Amino acid sequence: MKGPLKSAFLTDDIADLMNFDMFPFGQAMWNTPQCGEMNTTSYMWGVFWEGYDANARLCFDTMCGANSSEFFGQRPAECFDPEMGPYCQHGGAECAVNSIQACAKKQSNNSYMEFGPFAVCFEENYEVIRSPEGATAESTFKENRSLAEVAINATMKKCVKGTALAEQELLSCFYGNEVGELAEVAAATIPHLYVPFVRVQQCNGSWTILELGDPPADNLLVDAVCDATCSDTAAAQKCTKTLAVTI
Repeated sequence: MKGPLKSAFLTDDIADLMNFDMFPFGQAMWNTPQCGEMNTTSYMWGVFWEGYDANARLCFDTMCGANSSEFFGQRPAECFDPEMGPYCQHGGAECAVNSIQACAKKQSNNSYMEFGPFAVCFEENYEVIRSPEGATAESTFKENRSLAEVAINATMKKCVKGTALAEQELLSCFYGNEVGELAEVAAATIPHLYVPFVRVQQCNGSWTILELGDPPADNLLVDAVCDATCSDTAAAQKCTKTLAVTI
């Protein structure tokens, strides 16, 4: 969603058209016994986790996520056991960037015009974090994590530019509470089959799942928002015009 999301943030008057919320958790999970513990020996810093199981991850989302009370009454204690996670589908680098994005969302008081462009910037610079300078095929998770911190710090400095976000506060949030930030996002995540998983609320209050395509068109999200606007609203009137994108 980097393209459609970035395009939406650059669209004139987008704050008058769209309420946006993001849950940077992806296909991550805690390796909970009730969902079937998986092999974590293959878990690496910046590569696909070979032990990943989509059914176990979906079980975790159901048991521990936003709708857990509907199924369990009370969220099980094992959900965020520090001995069991977190684990991300594409390794520790993905977890790190998700946590950083969660920190930005919190620091901005959930103002997507502040945390959104920052989150997109981190996605655009993900490769230098996933595969940090100096890493080799023999590098351990711990070594890769240490090497990646140089790229994380440099990317932080780059991505806060033009926002009201504070670089040092974000670094403190991430390095001081990476797992805690991910647990908060996990607890707010609904069960989903794939990512990016994008829901758009319609005028009647129902939700539809946005079909992305490969690659998704840059105007996909803005078009979906405009299609969902209620008639005779200011948003609908603006959507009838050609929406200008600031480059």
